[in-house]
Amino acid sequence: MIMNKILDQLNRDLARTQGSNDRAELLAKMACALARIGNFDDAKSIIRDLRVNYGTGQNGRITVWIMLAEGLINHYGELNPLAFDRINRAFVLSVAINYREMAAIAAAWKAHIEFETSKYDAICQSLSSAIDYADESNDYAHVRICAVLANCFMISGNRPQSQKYFLRGREHALRIGDQPSLEALVYNRAAFGLAWMRAENCLGRGNRKDASLLQMELQSAQNLQELTGINALSNHIFLWQARFLVLQERFPEAIEALSAVRLRGPFAAYNFSQSFIDLELAYCNMRLGNKAEMLALSSKIDPAFSLGLDIDDRLVAGWIFYQLSCVSDAFGSSTARELELKDLSVEYEGAKARLARQFEVFASY
Repeated sequence: MIMNKILDQLNRDLARTQGSNDRAELLAKMACALARIGNFDDAKSIIRDLRVNYGTGQNGRITVWIMLAEGLINHYGELNPLAFDRINRAFVLSVAINYREMAAIAAAWKAHIEFETSKYDAICQSLSSAIDYADESNDYAHVRICAVLANCFMISGNRPQSQKYFLRGREHALRIGDQPSLEALVYNRAAFGLAWMRAENCLGRGNRKDASLLQMELQSAQNLQELTGINALSNHIFLWQARFLVLQERFPEAIEALSAVRLRGPFAAYNFSQSFIDLELAYCNMRLGNKAEMLALSSKIDPAFSLGLDIDDRLVAGWIFYQLSCVSDAFGSSTARELELKDLSVEYEGAKARLARQFEVFASY
């Protein structure tokens, strides 16, 4: 059962609202809320109906909420790149009509998508716009700003600062009953914490305390997801749980979990590759001494699959390739793989330091 106070409040507002424009704006907000919890059919139905009377842009406020809803449907329902275009248009129009509330919300959502696609320079610009336009009472914008900042500081290795924005975002979400954002905050803390830990492990910097904390966070994310019934991108938690099993060296369970992930989706191309799953499966089989299974997987792996991934993922892939190459040259020359791993390690350290400098400007927000 979905516990979403925003939907409840919108339904109450609709019940006592008579004006057609006011009702249309509430319905567009409803479509946004439905998209956030994964109820895409109802969200699309609302937007189709609204476009009959408001499809020509005659009411700016309604138009920007429609655009935001379409962006969220594209992003959470289909991981469609068109999501950013719709949300960016909502931001531009909001600025043009001086609709500051939506300008802040749309800018914060722009930053969210830019973070997920690793456009870090653009993130800083969008976050600055969101903060500039967000009044103190705009909890919808502030919760999204805090969520992005929590993610940014997590991947740059600053867990205390990330926790600061996690708690602030949680406060804003609780104030307005934004259950999907609460779920996203908990999930992202676990997911990006694991992404950071996987990369640090390649440099020999993992520790039991961080692993124990991460295990609790992953479980909390799954529990909250099941409790709320939120279906937007819900399959990602299974991918991260499978990868945590690899990190824990629970290889038989990891093989089962990674194999099951193949049947789930959708996943974004910028953070998921079937070849990466094959590589991780090969590593698990190598560690279990299953050489035949390991070699069978080698032919399935596209050697260039990691080129489009973020540096932390490329570092993990490079580290696994090196481990496998030490057992079989089917995964490349161990000498060449070791040199690649050293280069990736240097690039990772440089990127992490650069991101820390970029995001530090927001530390006083």
